[in-house]
Amino acid sequence: MEAQTAVGCKGRCSCKYVHFLFKPEVGQAFVDKDAYILGEMNNCRFNDNDKLGYKLSALTCQSSLLLKQVF
Repeated sequence: MEAQTAVGCKGRCSCKYVHFLFKPEVGQAFVDKDAYILGEMNNCRFNDNDKLGYKLSALTCQSSLLLKQVF
């Protein structure tokens, strides 16, 4: 699956990589209890990684601010 530009991200911005546990039965991704920030990038793109049942995604800039509250 090709990377897609995240909705709501225009131009260059800093995004965080985190692990999401994807639940196809409800069509949503939930932050895993052991989620951790893998790094940063200067463009907002979604990348799928089906290994170990995880969905590796780059958050939008707005969502990354919400993520900081979780941690």
